[in-house]
Amino acid sequence: MSNTTLPFAYQSFPADERGLIRARTDSQLRLLDIPREIIKDVIEEHFGKLTFSGIYLLLHHDKKKVYVGQASNLKERIVNQHDKDDSSLKNWQQVVLLFDGRPSMFSDLSDESVRLELERYTNSLFIEYGNYKTSTKSTRQPEISFTQSHFAEKYKKELAFVLFNFGLIKQLPIVLENFEDVLRFDELLKKLKTKFRNIEASKKTINNVDGKIVELRPTLFRSDKGSKKKQGWQVTIRGSFKRLVEGKDDGYFIYARGSGLIFSFKELKELIGDRTKFDTTDMYFKFTPDGIITLYIAGKEESVDVTKYKLPNVTEI
Repeated sequence: MSNTTLPFAYQSFPADERGLIRARTDSQLRLLDIPREIIKDVIEEHFGKLTFSGIYLLLHHDKKKVYVGQASNLKERIVNQHDKDDSSLKNWQQVVLLFDGRPSMFSDLSDESVRLELERYTNSLFIEYGNYKTSTKSTRQPEISFTQSHFAEKYKKELAFVLFNFGLIKQLPIVLENFEDVLRFDELLKKLKTKFRNIEASKKTINNVDGKIVELRPTLFRSDKGSKKKQGWQVTIRGSFKRLVEGKDDGYFIYARGSGLIFSFKELKELIGDRTKFDTTDMYFKFTPDGIITLYIAGKEESVDVTKYKLPNVTEI
């Protein structure tokens, strides 16, 4: 299985003695890859009496075919598929469960319209890029609100990313090329908690970490997320931000785009160099698909690689 650093980190554990494989991204999605003969044991072991909603894939490796489905109760649906074998793909050999790890009462995937949209999208990925031919003859087009569409879009990138890393589709679709999105606030907090014990946050901003002041860009509670120029994503240092960088107090500049970056004010001042003498300094961050991040300071001759300042990925299961 291939790996990539595009929009998410991906972690896959080796198959256990029964052939069960577990995998996940550092964001929402979890994956269970289960041989048919141990399905009931694994489902009971992982789900117990709780209900989980999500997408499932029935695989027939010999025929290189896949059936794509969705269920409000994955445990009930998969056990029924095992006993009755009533999908359009008979005698399937493996099931892949895709869910967010949260019981249905807490999960975005409890919404049928969201699941139907993700089922439709997953089936389209197999039609366009699949290493397996889909046997799903049709999927329902849901009536979907703006909010439901937002949740579905959030999961589409991860679905494609997981299917690609798991070797089920041949390439990533164009939707994943946007690897320089602004970080969601909850994801930023998760990353910061791997580095700091105390985080003071309010209104989608970070006030301080371990008692040290923070300058956060883009400001996640505003609609303006910064502008992209030829040199990269622009951040301007001036006013209070400039005073923080030049001051004697310890603190951090956090850039919440892509994987996220964090610099101490001292580190940032060293990168800016003699440009601090100007009232305004423009910085430009450029992200590449292979995970490299460069910083260009207006007035300097060359960009510098700042990949080492990336915030860590969160990969606990």
